Amino acid sequence: MTGNNTISVERGDVFIINGDQKHGYQNLQNLHLINLLFDINKMGIPLFDLWESPAFQTLFRVAPGLRGEKQKVKHLHIAEDELINLLELIKKEMQLEEESTKPSLFLRMVVFLEIVGFLVQIFENHNKADHIVSYRLGEIFAYLEKNLDKNPSIQELCTIGNMSESSLLRAFKTLTSMSPKKYHTNRRMQKAADLLEHTQLGITEIADTLGFEDSNYFTRLFRKHFHTSPSEYKKSYL
Repeated sequence: MTGNNTISVERGDVFIINGDQKHGYQNLQNLHLINLLFDINKMGIPLFDLWESPAFQTLFRVAPGLRGEKQKVKHLHIAEDELINLLELIKKEMQLEEESTKPSLFLRMVVFLEIVGFLVQIFENHNKADHIVSYRLGEIFAYLEKNLDKNPSIQELCTIGNMSESSLLRAFKTLTSMSPKKYHTNRRMQKAADLLEHTQLGITEIADTLGFEDSNYFTRLFRKHFHTSPSEYKKSYL
């Protein structure tokens, strides 16, 4: 149960649920659940090009965000052979969690990424046609991620999602509490922070990489977002 929606579940159903989303279960006879709790933003692990995958965006951003009181969103269902493979990965994760040695944390991260990649691949190969509305929004988020060095227009995003401007703006408000433009700017600033932390690129080079012709304008945006300048931010990670 999520809000006012009630969904029948069966063996092989997979739900990604936001941490602040109220949910519960009824008719619990013979119900077996496995919960994997995580916060990707706090795990400190690189997701590489997963952010640019429409399937990843659909599974981990769009579907959980739309699964509210007035939204009926399909969930991921995996076949028996896929479920067996997934359970093996989860079993490995649980075994590593019981170990107390330092490398076990690293190995758990590796297995977690394997689980995420496994689910994304299954969704991409077998399920996206059943989630067409959610997937179109996933394509928009993926497109924005691939174009952090550009300024995609609302019209471009509407074309990709095959939706009206009003529908697009409403969806972004539901999923991000901001407009597409503001969301894209925030992602560019987050990418800038990542480059400052993990590369030797200078501020002008980072501004250029993210499509800012004026490095002073980039600096003002960065300060507005992080309440510190790019140079001060970089010093804190030296």
